[in-house]
Amino acid sequence: MTLRRFNLLILAVLACGFAGAVRAATPALHYVPNLAKAGDRVILDTRKADLCEEASLPGARCLPAEDFLGQGQRLAGFANIAWLLGSAGLTGAEKVLVVGGNPVRRDFVAGLLHIMGQQDIAVLAGAITGQSAKLAPGEARAMLREQVWQAPARDRVLVFINELRDLVTAGGPPQLLDGRPERAFWGRVQNAARGGHLPGAEHFPAVNLRSAAARGKVRLPRPGPAVVYGAGPVDGIAYMTLLIAGGADVRVFPGGWAKWAANGALPADAETFPAPAVAEGAAGDFKFSTGVIAGLSAGLLLGGGLVVTAMWALGRRKVV
Repeated sequence: MTLRRFNLLILAVLACGFAGAVRAATPALHYVPNLAKAGDRVILDTRKADLCEEASLPGARCLPAEDFLGQGQRLAGFANIAWLLGSAGLTGAEKVLVVGGNPVRRDFVAGLLHIMGQQDIAVLAGAITGQSAKLAPGEARAMLREQVWQAPARDRVLVFINELRDLVTAGGPPQLLDGRPERAFWGRVQNAARGGHLPGAEHFPAVNLRSAAARGKVRLPRPGPAVVYGAGPVDGIAYMTLLIAGGADVRVFPGGWAKWAANGALPADAETFPAPAVAEGAAGDFKFSTGVIAGLSAGLLLGGGLVVTAMWALGRRKVV
């Protein structure tokens, strides 16, 4: 082998290594600014079914965020989610592009796919209507499962309430981040059984992170891993999506503040409670209608007249 060929071989090996490093640097969950940057992917539209089925990106499959939620916005179980994804024709091995209208609902579905083990997830940061592709009717989910979901779940990213309670009582996780608005964090509004936040949590609102996450450059308050949560499953998992796509090492408490607040035995900081509601008809809150007032007035007048008549009759008898 000549020296020239040897040098060319070394350059080829270095080029392959560099390309592999670039591919490895792209996280499994990331944002793309437009369709041109997405490449060839299975498109998943997270808007409501009627909107998706009316008009979506060409070839899009309808996967509404609402399908993953039960009564009271409760998150479905792993088995049900896997069945639902199979009914959309997914196995977990595909490269997917998640699109939608509401960014929180869109990121919620993307985060669920990540938790369930989807291989490669890109999230379209822009709106569907802003893309150059001509819209076409979206494909509704099948009534029965078309594929078997086979991807192993990334369940290590989940923190359940018993584990989080132990972490909090033992001194807390490395970082505990609350992604809700400031008023909710400080308990000035109560959208759960009580207001406040988890002990030791830092306020790191999701609303301030979207542009940084789209660039893949979210910086946590302190370096290192963190546990994050929102008000409930939807915004909490969407919050996780922002942070993971931004390069942060986070786990999520999917139940969020609503689940923690529902257990009065669990501690809280900045704890507040909703004002007690006054029952209708309670003392001090009874309101007379016009008809009732008129009836009482007539009764008093009639009763007074009868008393006066009776007294006049008794006085006349005594005189006689």
